Amino acid sequence: MSIPTPPATPPGPTPHTTSPVRTPPRTQLSTPPPRFVTHIDDAAIASLRAYYAQVLPPVVSQTGPSPRILDLCSSWTSHFPSRIYDAVGKGEVEVWGLGMNARELERNPVFRDGGGWGVWDLNREGKGDVGVAVKATILKTVRGSGGEVEVGSPSPSTQPQHQEAGKEQGDTPPLLDATTCVVSTDYLTQPLSVFSSLLRLTKPGGSVHLTISNRCFPTKAIARWLRVDEEERLQMVGDYLFFAGWKRIEIVELSDGRVRGSDGDGSGEGEGEQGGLGAFMRALGMDAGRRDPLWVVRGVKE
Repeated sequence: MSIPTPPATPPGPTPHTTSPVRTPPRTQLSTPPPRFVTHIDDAAIASLRAYYAQVLPPVVSQTGPSPRILDLCSSWTSHFPSRIYDAVGKGEVEVWGLGMNARELERNPVFRDGGGWGVWDLNREGKGDVGVAVKATILKTVRGSGGEVEVGSPSPSTQPQHQEAGKEQGDTPPLLDATTCVVSTDYLTQPLSVFSSLLRLTKPGGSVHLTISNRCFPTKAIARWLRVDEEERLQMVGDYLFFAGWKRIEIVELSDGRVRGSDGDGSGEGEGEQGGLGAFMRALGMDAGRRDPLWVVRGVKE
């Protein structure tokens, strides 16, 4: 089955609501056992990797700082393209991860060289600040080029929001160039705290990329996620970013969920699905012409 190079449609502005985003009700907070599975299908993963290859920070010149990517709500795989893994191994890109399960995170190859990960539950009361999470976990072991990186707690706008330990006030510590989060935004119970604190950690011009599908664990997703349709979910995630202070918010469709034939009609013809496996799947009542739909809601810090 061929996979179109994403984005499948041009991005457009997110339609924001006028009412403030309210903190969703709390959900089940227990940490599940490790699960070494993927939560979107192979076609969606391939589309996401192709998208990341287009938008994530490129390898910079050796005279500049290495870009840094944070994978939020991470697990044993991050779906990055091979160039990111190669750059991490060469020390040209640094990737950090925050997740819920240590056994999953330690299996992720992108954190093994030149990066770091931390276990943190962003849904716990008072734990929705990404800067505090990074400082309490990753920054205990990861060192920047000028010594240990420190990120201060949130402070009034008249005070510096980030400061490196042992440095004079005014020195700028390394911050994030990009953040990714794959099919996990629907579980966040403190989204405004998470995304406003993430904005403070991000360099001007840095970006956030929130991948959304139609799959979820119903017992863990916030209540409103289960009540609204896919379009309203995308709008809600866009509102999270908007009210957290992000700019240039867009929705990118990577897949509408249909498998298209060579003529682009969505029939699946020309893809080897009309006989053999495709016929067998249809005999079982399974739609061989469907794949996981996938979108990215993204924003930029200006």
